[in-house]
Amino acid sequence: MEELKRKKKVINMMITMHSSLRDAYGGKARAIDLILLILAVILNSILFSSNEYLSSITSFSPSQIELFTKILALLVFLISVILLLVNWKQSLENHKSACNRLFMLLNECRQLIEESGESPQTETFNKKYEEVMASIVPIPDAKFNRLKSHHLRKVEFSKYLDRNKAKPFWLCKLDFFIKSFNASNN
Repeated sequence: MEELKRKKKVINMMITMHSSLRDAYGGKARAIDLILLILAVILNSILFSSNEYLSSITSFSPSQIELFTKILALLVFLISVILLLVNWKQSLENHKSACNRLFMLLNECRQLIEESGESPQTETFNKKYEEVMASIVPIPDAKFNRLKSHHLRKVEFSKYLDRNKAKPFWLCKLDFFIKSFNASNN
């Protein structure tokens, strides 16, 4: 039973970590896609307008507009190559899949803990736990401690919210933030 509770804590922490990474990679992927789209629209607008027309409505000469167009085209190409190399969308999908698999495992673990007792289902769960942990994308070592810290703060803040149900959320957040400095000094 204690081993199941330990695995439940590990699964909860892994869900938080993978969710944080999923959200971070998703935000990066959306931001760079948006930047690339905006630059491509600007580039196409310039390309489909004559340099003489553009120089008549701006203070730039046709040669300056041509240079700007080349630089913009190079920038769009460079961002596209960077996107291929960093592959944030694949990382997003990997962490999203890990979250989904871990969440299903968490539900199974909770059910086993509620049934409270060793059973053949516990052995099946342990095998599934090992399989899922071995097959999901690992948490990068460089990010592990920061993500673990984030998870522990999240757990403590959740407990704090349970103890302060009548307070508004924003006040709880502020109070928790201030008290976290006092707790670290002790």
